[in-house]
Amino acid sequence: APYIEDLVVRPEEPVDVQGNPGGPFLPASSTYTLTNSTDDASPFTVTSEAAWLDISPPGGILDPGESVEVDVSVNANAEALPLGFYPGTVVFTNLDSDTAPVRREVDLLVGVPETIYAFPMDSPPGWLAEGAWSFGTPQGGTVVYGNPDPTAGATGANVYGYAPGGAYDPDLPEFHLTTGPLDCSDLVKTRLRFQRWLNVERPAYDHAEISISVDGAPFTTLWRNPDEITDDAWLLQELDISEFADDASDVRLRWTMGTTDGSWEYSGWNIDDVEIVAVDLMPETDGLHRLQIIGMSPTAPNPFNPSTRIDYILRVPSRVRLDVLDLRGRVVRTLRDELQAAGAHHATWNGRDDRDRDVGSGTYIFRLRSAGETQVRKALLVR
Repeated sequence: APYIEDLVVRPEEPVDVQGNPGGPFLPASSTYTLTNSTDDASPFTVTSEAAWLDISPPGGILDPGESVEVDVSVNANAEALPLGFYPGTVVFTNLDSDTAPVRREVDLLVGVPETIYAFPMDSPPGWLAEGAWSFGTPQGGTVVYGNPDPTAGATGANVYGYAPGGAYDPDLPEFHLTTGPLDCSDLVKTRLRFQRWLNVERPAYDHAEISISVDGAPFTTLWRNPDEITDDAWLLQELDISEFADDASDVRLRWTMGTTDGSWEYSGWNIDDVEIVAVDLMPETDGLHRLQIIGMSPTAPNPFNPSTRIDYILRVPSRVRLDVLDLRGRVVRTLRDELQAAGAHHATWNGRDDRDRDVGSGTYIFRLRSAGETQVRKALLVR
């Protein structure tokens, strides 16, 4: 239920707090509005068994119709926690009522999700391809229905696609593209991310599907086309596979083309830049996963106005995401989201958000992510 009879608590959505061991953890705090909807003054408490949360105020008395803002913040205890997932619950209780307390989830993930496996399709990944699934440069061939295949990958020339020269055949059975085994041991919050260019008739007639198998079990459907799909550009897709893949030693993913009926053939699947993104609770020490970023220089100048520059170095070519965040963990500006060559790079931030609006004075966090590592730096903007 959105609220109980006498206490209304907003927002209702769970809060996910994340950060590397030692912090910072974002969002650093969350604010709830607690409203007394009864006709009497109501004493209340706000509590949590999570030792890494502070609550202010922890209680009080609300007159009829009165509201109060309750701040729930991450305290220094979180800095001592090892890699892991720590569920938390904040409980809002009306002491003069027998009605059940209101509960809100605040979960802490120590360890920022990073790319564990990456298949940029620069070379064949060695997956099992059935039917007309093939690796190479798509041809953008003529089709009668939907849009044609692309003529290149989302990045680079190659993709894995079904019938890359044109439309799929009528009356197809299911043909699968299946990865090799992916060891997701010690991973949590595992997600599948990839670029998609797909054209398929609505599912009353034709089908496209993604499924998963763990430790040799039968494949379970993760996604299937809910309607006709007619992509005419590359679209980034992300699926939460944590329910199946977390801490599993043999994970296999499968893209399926078919079944189809006897008419209206479309251009089918094209996929590129497949990644498995997760938090590694036991990071490798031999460079297998953490091999990309050598270092990130402090921002200069700091404090700054109107702009500051951040320098970083990549050991090997890799995809880079560089965001500017506020202290609540909200992305203010994305400075880089692209594949970059090995070597030295830099980015400059002019104190504006993604809509080119000036942001206010305060501390901002530069978060640099590349396959296998996340680093952060802080800078103070003074207007």
